[in-house]
Amino acid sequence: MLTSHDLRDFLPSNQHAQSCETDTFFAYWIGWILHGGASTARDSVFSLSSRLLSDPASCDFSDIRGIFGLWFYDKRKRDWIIFSDNAGLFKIYYTGFRTYISLIDAARSDAPKSAEISHEDVMEYINTGSVFGNKTLFRRISKVRDDEVLIFSGDTTSSRIIRKSFRATHTTPERALALIMDEFSNSTIPGNLSVDLTGGLDSRVIACLLSRRGLEFETAVAGYENNPDVHIARHIASFLRRPFFWFSNPELPVDTCLRAAFEISRSELDIVLFHRAVLHADARRARHIDTIAHGGGGELLRDHAFVHEFPFYNRRVRNYTRMYQMRLRPMRFNKVIMSHDMKKIYESSENYTVDKLKQWTGDTAAQTCDMIYYYGRYQEFFGATYSIYTRMGFNVFSPFLDRKVAESCIMYPPWKRVFALLHRRILSSNCPELARFRTMDGLTGSLETKDILRDLPRHAGVQIRRLARKVSEKYVGKSAFYKVGAPAAEMPGYRTRVRKSECMKVALDVLKNENILAKDAAERDISDTHLGRIITLGLLIDAVRR
Repeated sequence: MLTSHDLRDFLPSNQHAQSCETDTFFAYWIGWILHGGASTARDSVFSLSSRLLSDPASCDFSDIRGIFGLWFYDKRKRDWIIFSDNAGLFKIYYTGFRTYISLIDAARSDAPKSAEISHEDVMEYINTGSVFGNKTLFRRISKVRDDEVLIFSGDTTSSRIIRKSFRATHTTPERALALIMDEFSNSTIPGNLSVDLTGGLDSRVIACLLSRRGLEFETAVAGYENNPDVHIARHIASFLRRPFFWFSNPELPVDTCLRAAFEISRSELDIVLFHRAVLHADARRARHIDTIAHGGGGELLRDHAFVHEFPFYNRRVRNYTRMYQMRLRPMRFNKVIMSHDMKKIYESSENYTVDKLKQWTGDTAAQTCDMIYYYGRYQEFFGATYSIYTRMGFNVFSPFLDRKVAESCIMYPPWKRVFALLHRRILSSNCPELARFRTMDGLTGSLETKDILRDLPRHAGVQIRRLARKVSEKYVGKSAFYKVGAPAAEMPGYRTRVRKSECMKVALDVLKNENILAKDAAERDISDTHLGRIITLGLLIDAVRR
């Protein structure tokens, strides 16, 4: 029988991982996990162990909460049972009979041809910022999806994938959200808690519900000082009487910041777009933060398909191509600067991704859109960030992306989500005064008639600008009229400095040598939308090749 030392040799190393062992099993996990009414991760693993030891193929995974990666060894069967959380937000990569928590480490592994680039998936990443499904940028490396369990049998002499079993969700979004808030609040997971607070409604709902449950927490925001997002977050923190921490990039050269973010991330995370979030998390370690609460996925509480489905949310025709062109790749990459071989791949890249999207099909067009975002886009977009936070030692609490909450939103009629009605109901019933604070768009989260009447024309204006932005990206090749999220919080002139950086030069040289970009490609030919993807891709391949 393998010893504990032998078992640990198989595992990806992480100083923040936890483990437990009995005569029948050995378990190793990174992140937080709750199951079976337990209040600690350790008790949750013990609660889950009987099901995994019996038959993982018949195990009901529905009630497992958290963002984690779990490696479970059945000593009797000599099987490794490996899976991540039910939203697929913690990234586990595998090639051969080894697993990794860093794409760079997986690509550097000894498995034959593991570093062979998948040019189709590279093109998908450049186009959309994601690689959908279980594929990665490298042909021989896969990732464990949200609904998959990876099993290595007989001490890694064979492998197979089985599908997780889930019960259907039959509840309202408010009820599903309340349940996970209660479970989280009554556990030992929160510890020293930090809420990622912004000027939007998503993080405000989380801060409101945590306050209602009596949890102590700090609030934190990243952005330059005069950004409206920072002012609104500070105002909300003051109203809630919570400590407020503002993070702005230190006065360092842009290359230093980008390199620091890349060394922490070690993945395909767009470091130009998210470098501030990564460095912000690093700053939290100095305050001994245990858990980060984040509002990712709050769009599912809204009429998410407005841009391309309004007002025909309930039609049965599902136009995946329109979804791809309007939402996932509204702005085309400049084909002129691609290599000859990549131009051929580019021509078929839309069909390549659309074929992947067809695995997610709802009863209506709006449901299909939500499913593509939750099961596809968000697992990559938020998963890359949350995986980094988790590897850094943080628990990440993202209630909107919990599978039960997300699926209740997907099944909820979009007409009941218009005008942020779900956000408004939750805030108005739990924190009515907080609901009246305005967002960066000038909208409240209130259900009071006077507030709704004031907000209606502003809401219409915001939606028109969103639509205009998508149209301008698709037909003009520029992102005009409207900025949200990280781009809106950037310091003026930031991307100009990025274009002049050494990281930009290195990335261009690497991608030219890899026959991805043409030999005469220059930074001026790359749009702001694709800038971070090109730099991240170049640095990632450079790190693997060295």
